[in-house]
Amino acid sequence: MQIALLILHEGQLPESTEEYFACTPYLEMLGAEVVEKMPRPSPIRSHLPFDMIPYAKHAKYIYVARNPKDCCISLYHHTKMFPAYGFTNGSFDDFFKVFIRGETDYNDYFEHLLSWYEHKDDDNIFFITYEQLKDDTKGAVIQIADFLGKQYGKMVRENSKILNSILHYSSFDFMKQDTFAVWKDALQITPQAISDTKLPPGLISWAESAVDSHYGSKLPRIRVQDLMRRSSLIEWETRLKPSQEQKLQRRISEKIQNSDVMELWQEEEFCE
Repeated sequence: MQIALLILHEGQLPESTEEYFACTPYLEMLGAEVVEKMPRPSPIRSHLPFDMIPYAKHAKYIYVARNPKDCCISLYHHTKMFPAYGFTNGSFDDFFKVFIRGETDYNDYFEHLLSWYEHKDDDNIFFITYEQLKDDTKGAVIQIADFLGKQYGKMVRENSKILNSILHYSSFDFMKQDTFAVWKDALQITPQAISDTKLPPGLISWAESAVDSHYGSKLPRIRVQDLMRRSSLIEWETRLKPSQEQKLQRRISEKIQNSDVMELWQEEEFCE
């Protein structure tokens, strides 16, 4: 999302929290009204599977896939971080059971992945893995720019200043320290401040729901700096127990019988 935003805005970031959310509307959180009012061109973010996403042939879609083991670990930390999930004190063993049953908030990982993988060769879909994106970020930026439009591909190839800005502003170190500071107002909002905030209505509803559902009038503070974690791409090697590894392998075999999708991560030998 950060890369797409920077390409569309010629390497420049929004200057305020309000502008950031206006330029990068999160469909499920902010709703259709914010999307309709967003400045163009800008990226819309979503975690929806293909069959639930609002689809148009003239629109362009970027899908980032991540290997299931690392995705499971990352989603575990994400779920623990947000009080709204009610899983702050949950264990990884508990979460693994939820993940393996396909009961996370966007349902089954493999069904979600397959729904987009089946369309990876569509002209208006750009499919890339998280591992590819990390391994060659510069090359990925150029590919994404080409996909978004010839003018953008030409821009990043011919203007090294813009390309370097995109790479800098989408780097982990920058985003950890600066970019996600724009989430501070939303993630650390207090119940008393909800009525006075200028955040988008969707974020206000999310904050109110978090307060009402789990913590009454007190919303635990979220460490904004934890929104991004520096984790190993093979972190799962030290976190999955042998029994969990076997269960995940069985799940993979069950879900991808008629697909070659796991060849995206052949080197990890996911399939038996």
